Amino acid sequence: MLTFDGQKVIIAGHSYIRYWDLQWNYNFVIYNSSNYPAYNVKIESIGEGEFSTLTMLSKINNIPPLQNIDLEAKFNDNIESDDKEADIILAKRIPDKLDNIILKVTYQDHNRKEHCTIVTFHKNEIANQKQ
Repeated sequence: MLTFDGQKVIIAGHSYIRYWDLQWNYNFVIYNSSNYPAYNVKIESIGEGEFSTLTMLSKINNIPPLQNIDLEAKFNDNIESDDKEADIILAKRIPDKLDNIILKVTYQDHNRKEHCTIVTFHKNEIANQKQ
């Protein structure tokens, strides 16, 4: 009998069932493409899904003109299956479980007017919509 991580594993054919910890790592880059600073940039999750971790900005911040900031987002999923099913899930750039993530990105301009962009993850695509 074969063991893996102290658990008995029965091999049936060429694949065997295993506990998989699947991970996706993303970089979000927020660009300030204007000639004025973007103040108090804030990201809120307003959808049903969420990342395992998302770098949060300090409450008081700014992005200088024509500059950007990088944020990290991570998503983890655990499945118990064979390697073929895990490979199918990992082949997608955006896993199905992230399909309901909606992020609200807000900032204030040099006149303290608030601007908002909604970032939606849907069917392996990412869409931005200014509000």
